[in-house]
Amino acid sequence: MAYKSVNRKTTYADAIADGYGAIEELASEMREAYDNMTGAGMSDSHPKVEAYSTAADELERAQAPDIPSELEELLSKEVEVSELVNRDKRRGNARHVRLSNACSLIEAAKSHLEDLPEGASEDETDAAEQLASELDEAVSLDGAVEFPGMYG
Repeated sequence: MAYKSVNRKTTYADAIADGYGAIEELASEMREAYDNMTGAGMSDSHPKVEAYSTAADELERAQAPDIPSELEELLSKEVEVSELVNRDKRRGNARHVRLSNACSLIEAAKSHLEDLPEGASEDETDAAEQLASELDEAVSLDGAVEFPGMYG
């Protein structure tokens, strides 16, 4: 499939929310497919059933963190992010592309937290380090989750 890069503006806080929302949507898709297969009598040991279960488990571990009040102003700043979209407007993005886009959104916010402005308070610094650590788990999903193929 041919994808193109599209830029859009958002806030860092919205990037986090949108990224985790996309991950939750993918987790739900994987869990629903798994449930449908096991409900149709397929064995849990079937490779495709295992693949859906594993993907769902990995994605479900990423839980959206609460934004500390100390960081609300910092994360309300606008950022331009780049996402891949399918050139064929009749088709959606593949799951691995959707996950990559979600992780890129979260990575943008994580990078922003790691570059705090001078004069940040100790509370802001501590909250930023904690939140960046929590975001790192979601960012690490990019490329780590194997989505089952149509025929595999």
